[in-house]
Amino acid sequence: MQFMTLKIALLVLVIGMSESQGKRELHSLQWSVCNTNPSSPISVTKIAVSPMPVEIPGTFNLTIDGALSRQISHTSLSLHIKRKTFLLDIPIPCISNVGSCTYDDLCTVISQMISEDWGGIMGNIGTQINTMLRNAGVPDHCPLDATALHVNQFTFSLPEVPSLFSTFATGDYHARLSATEKATGQEVLCIDLDLSVKKHEKPCSGLSCIFG
Repeated sequence: MQFMTLKIALLVLVIGMSESQGKRELHSLQWSVCNTNPSSPISVTKIAVSPMPVEIPGTFNLTIDGALSRQISHTSLSLHIKRKTFLLDIPIPCISNVGSCTYDDLCTVISQMISEDWGGIMGNIGTQINTMLRNAGVPDHCPLDATALHVNQFTFSLPEVPSLFSTFATGDYHARLSATEKATGQEVLCIDLDLSVKKHEKPCSGLSCIFG
C-alpha cells in the first residue's frame, strides 16, 4: 500500500479522534472504500479501532491491513470531516493544518506535522505514527515499492484537546479521505470513516459522587 497515504489514513483517524455533540454513539469504527477507480494500486482490507467511543485524553488501539500493487511516489490528499448532529452534519474547518484540510505532499506531511507541531498536539502524535510504521518495517522515503502493511493493535496516546479545538472535542464524526497520485492525476484511495469520541471523565470520589 502507498504507505505515505497510509500515514494520512492513520492521521485521519487521529485527527478525527483529537477534534471530534451528536445524538448517537458508535461502539465500533465503521469504514468503507469509496474509490471508483478500478485500477487503483492501493487496497485496504481492514481498519479497526478500540475502544469505541475513543476517550480524550486517553489511548486507543489501531489495526490496519493494506497493500500496494505497484510503485507509487508523490500523492496529495484531501480530508473532509463533518460532525453529525440531530438536524444536519456540520463541516469541521481546517485550523492550523488540523481538520478538513488538503495536504499537498504525503511524502513530507508527517515530518512537517512533527516539526511544526500543528495545533500544539500533532507533533507528538506524528512521532507515534512514525514509530508504528517503523515497527512495521515501512520506509520513510518516496517512491515506495509494491509491498504490504500489517499493523496489529498499535497503541496511540491522545492528549488533552487544546482550547482551539475544544468545540470539537466530543461527538459523532464522519471523515472522507481521498488521495490523488500527482504523476497520473488518478484517485488512488478513498475511504469513509465513522467514529465517536467522548471526553474522558475521572471516576467520582467522596461527596462528588453525590453532588456531582
